[in-house]
Amino acid sequence: MVRGFITIVSAAVLAAVIEAKPKEVTLASIPAVFEPNLGQARNDVLYLTRGPHGALYLREDAVVVQIPRSEETIEIAPRKTSSRPRVEGLGLQTGVSNYLRGEDESKWIRGVPHYSRVRYEGAFPGIDIVFYGTQSELEFDVVLRPHAAVEHVRFQVRGARKVRRNRDGSLSLQTARGELRLGRPFAYQPAVEGQRRVECSFLVQRDGGFGFRVGDYDRNQPLIIDPTLVTTYIGGNDV
Repeated sequence: MVRGFITIVSAAVLAAVIEAKPKEVTLASIPAVFEPNLGQARNDVLYLTRGPHGALYLREDAVVVQIPRSEETIEIAPRKTSSRPRVEGLGLQTGVSNYLRGEDESKWIRGVPHYSRVRYEGAFPGIDIVFYGTQSELEFDVVLRPHAAVEHVRFQVRGARKVRRNRDGSLSLQTARGELRLGRPFAYQPAVEGQRRVECSFLVQRDGGFGFRVGDYDRNQPLIIDPTLVTTYIGGNDV
C-alpha cells in the first residue's frame, strides 16, 4: 500500500528534461507549476508551488515563503486596502499531481491541476500581481493599469528581523537562519519597438515594509514592475 505522497510532474516539465541535451537541463529551464489547494495544504492556502527554493503558499491576504530545510517562514502581504483581490490560476498545463497519503483511499487527492501562473487581480486599486517562474527562480509582476498609482504598491513583511536594500539594488529579508533576497526590480512599459525601460528601485519603509520608487513614465500606459521573488537563500551558522 502507498504511504506518503506521490507527485506526477506536468508534461511541460518532462518535455524540458527529455528534449534538452543533458548539459542544457538546468533548474532554470524547468518551469515552476502552481497547484490549487484541494486539501494538500492548510485551508487558508489558495495556490502553492514547491522547489529547491522552498515552498511558496499563496493566500488571499499574503504570500508565505517557507525557507528551505527549515520550518521558518516569511510572509509578504499587501498593505490593507479596500480592494479584495480575485486570485486565479492561468496557463493550465497538461500534467496533474496526486497525493496518496495513508491507506485510506477515500482521503487520497487525485488530479490536482497545474498552472504556469497565478494572478491576484486587483491586489491594489487598478493593480494586479502575477506570480510565475522556474524551479530556480520565482518572479512576480506588479502590473499597473493606466492611471494607477505606484504609491499604492506597499508590502508588509512578517517573519524577518530586518529588511535592507543592498548596494546592487536587491532587497534582503534577514531571518534567524540567514537571509532571503529579492532581486533588483526591472520596470518597463510596452512600446512599438518592444519595451521602454523605466528607472525603478526598492523603497524600504521605516516599519520594515517595502514598495517601489520609479522614474518618469507615461501614466496613460500600463507599467510593469518585475522583481525576482526568490533568487537565493544564504544560510546562517545553524544551517
